Amino acid sequence: MIVATAAALIILFGGGNALENYLVDIKKPVNATLESKETRGQVLSLSKALDRQLKGLNKELTKMSEGLLELHTQYDSKPEDFEVTIGKMMSKREEGQKAILETRYEMKQLMSKEEWTQMFSFKK
Repeated sequence: MIVATAAALIILFGGGNALENYLVDIKKPVNATLESKETRGQVLSLSKALDRQLKGLNKELTKMSEGLLELHTQYDSKPEDFEVTIGKMMSKREEGQKAILETRYEMKQLMSKEEWTQMFSFKK
């Protein structure tokens, strides 16, 4: 049963998403695409800030996952105990998704359509 709980946690909350990977590992395409040093700096700064924020959220999610596993081992745990923690975890994931989308929008505002298209063609 503990293996099933761990597997469910990984499926529900584990791993990053594709958009996150596009936005945090972009140094090479940024430097190859954007001519303006100022714009490169702004885009890379946004990427670094997002990376820090997501790493912090992932640490919090890991702690919460460990808490769920601990609840699982306690005989007297009630469904409500799990629901509270799972609700908090879902809220943290939503916070991460919102940060990703906001960063994407901020980056997009700094680039032309052509620059955007060229920069992310490196990721294909």
